[in-house]
Amino acid sequence: LEMYKSKFGPMDLSVAKTLNNMGNICMHQKDYAQALRVFNAALKIRKEKLGEEHEDVAQIWHNLGGVYDKLSSTQKDSRTGLTNAMSCYKRALQIRKSVL
Repeated sequence: LEMYKSKFGPMDLSVAKTLNNMGNICMHQKDYAQALRVFNAALKIRKEKLGEEHEDVAQIWHNLGGVYDKLSSTQKDSRTGLTNAMSCYKRALQIRKSVL
């Protein structure tokens, strides 16, 4: 990650791709707080570089939905996590419909 940041800059799409991959690893390790942080960082870069309505942006929204879905099973108030998950999944679907 640091190599990409130093070579291409912190807002490069290669940085976003690496952050997305790191988020997936965090998900598998059940480190959901870290997954949220890195997916949100990737989302920020992709939205800035690609715009709101891009398949790669939709992918991050989908991944965020997955984090919130997993978080809902670990929280006392699972409705909040599920509501957040549904919002993210809906945003991903909305983008994918618009780019088809």
